[in-house]
Amino acid sequence: MEVAHQHHHAPEKGEKALKHYFIEFFMLFLAVSLGFLADNYREHNVEKERAKEMAIGLYNDLERDSLLLHTLMARKDLFINEMSSLIKTLSEKDVKNKITKLTYYQASFLMEIDMPIPSRANLDQLTNSGSLRYFKDKKLITDISQWDNIITVQFQERFQTDQLRLIEEIKAVSAVFYPVILDSMRSISFKQFYENKKVSSETLESFENTPAELITYNEAELNQVIGWASERKRNAIVRATSFFPKQLEHIRNLMQALNKEFNIKKEK
Repeated sequence: MEVAHQHHHAPEKGEKALKHYFIEFFMLFLAVSLGFLADNYREHNVEKERAKEMAIGLYNDLERDSLLLHTLMARKDLFINEMSSLIKTLSEKDVKNKITKLTYYQASFLMEIDMPIPSRANLDQLTNSGSLRYFKDKKLITDISQWDNIITVQFQERFQTDQLRLIEEIKAVSAVFYPVILDSMRSISFKQFYENKKVSSETLESFENTPAELITYNEAELNQVIGWASERKRNAIVRATSFFPKQLEHIRNLMQALNKEFNIKKEK
């Protein structure tokens, strides 16, 4: 009976060992799983914070683009006035007696491009990194994709068209206006156009009172310049009254949605 009793307790030791191994395995598994989940949670938070930083960068880009478009809209009257005066002068019958340095100043505006390309560094980073998946507002994601498309299709295509047009404008202007005088006027109009450095009325008056000559007074070549000036004037009106306001509305909606999603104004 004693032998049988001893054999009865042997399996009990094996059961305890097995249970001990199982508990150790379970604890190890739990520790690894919790560590994995903690790493995932931490990485998720890091990626989410990075998405917020990109959103703030996009917001700042949109803010700068908005100011730029407002500036270009304000230049509408400048373009209309200068192009109208240039067209009027070159259309005069006694055009030889009407040319002054002011005419050269007005013609120099035909040498600049007035179509911007909005900033897209933060936009590209945001869309290419996959960070949009952390945005809660699905409409905001759609609007960001739409803004990307607007830059690519509407702004860049117009800019490329303007570049090609500029080549033809420079050819037409250079055939009529002396380059040396034109370049001296362009250094002034460039600062006014891109740096908002307004030319004083005294300077403009001195230009108007300084007679100048053209390379040619050939009617066909003058008409080419007149045609380009007319197109610039028309573009200035359409862009300032239609295209730019429409894009400003899209920018404004994007900024409001970004601010609502990430409370950006509080961060700034």
